[in-house]
Amino acid sequence: MKKIIMAALMAVGVAFGVSANTTITFDALPGPNGSAFAGPYFEGGFGVTAEAGDVFSGQVFGSPVPSLVVGSVFGGSASATVRVTGNTFILNSFDLASQGVGTFMINGFLGGNSVFSFGGNLSGPQAFSTFAGMGGNVDTVDFVLTNVRSSSINLDNIVLGAVPEPATWLMMIIGFATIGAALRRRQVVTEA
Repeated sequence: MKKIIMAALMAVGVAFGVSANTTITFDALPGPNGSAFAGPYFEGGFGVTAEAGDVFSGQVFGSPVPSLVVGSVFGGSASATVRVTGNTFILNSFDLASQGVGTFMINGFLGGNSVFSFGGNLSGPQAFSTFAGMGGNVDTVDFVLTNVRSSSINLDNIVLGAVPEPATWLMMIIGFATIGAALRRRQVVTEA
């Protein structure tokens, strides 16, 4: 009986252990400071590309260094879009810093359909701020960064959570069912 319960608990534990977070830190970002970034850049099974505008490698500013940079600090365009793609995931948080005034718009998509849109204003100079609270399962996230009166906006530490696959859910359900069956089979001892 104890072996059945332990096996079921292990199955449930394995199912929940799959939902680990991945942080895109840009630690292996190629090129010297100020070099053009187009991507693709891969980290933790996710791809990062520059979809529109000018994006640069920021090798001297990050949380920790390096980060992606949008703005006139390297002679770039006022607005750019950075795209993150992968299997279905959840955008948990990301870090932004601005050396002036700027805006950001974060758009999440699943199969080409909009899931969420989140935006705000930045004013600096400021250190990195963490933004969290986006929701929904997505396979693509666009970071649209726009300089209003700014020399740069930096993007770093994109934290993504894995969404369990159907096989993982099945393993978890079987584990719970096995625990329930084992507890139900437990015989009640009565005193005579």
